Amino acid sequence: MDMACKLTERMKSWIEGAGCHICLATPDGVPRCIVARYCRCVSDEIVALALAEDEFAAIEPVFSKNPWISMGASGLGSIRAAYQFKGTGRVVEGAEFDAVAGEATDALGEKPARVIYVDLKELYCTKPGHVAGQRLDGLTFEDLCKFEVDLGWKDMCPSE
Repeated sequence: MDMACKLTERMKSWIEGAGCHICLATPDGVPRCIVARYCRCVSDEIVALALAEDEFAAIEPVFSKNPWISMGASGLGSIRAAYQFKGTGRVVEGAEFDAVAGEATDALGEKPARVIYVDLKELYCTKPGHVAGQRLDGLTFEDLCKFEVDLGWKDMCPSE
């Protein structure tokens, strides 16, 4: 059964504040990674990645065969603990593209060539220690928020 992964406010802040490293893999398991400089959470379960033409060209051959995306906030040095998000990407057009492209154009200094919506399905903790690698998407949203509090995460955004 496909489950959605609901983002906390902390996760949204990291994603939108730092952009994301995104990684895809060929059918043979060869990784292809880029930085999505502009990311926006369009819902609690969907992240939009606005990509310039060269950024999309770097992943398109892999994306067309395997749209499964793994991603994490880019400013990892400024985050004491992070998450890895996984989900299925899809290129959007029309109103979905327009909803992201305007803000992305201002942030990037150029109009994005493509916008990919990633429907989040899996969530992993990448904080070092006893919780490293723990899969979290099976938790209720309330338990996920409690997990963050129990671990003492205080920073909300890399700029804070």
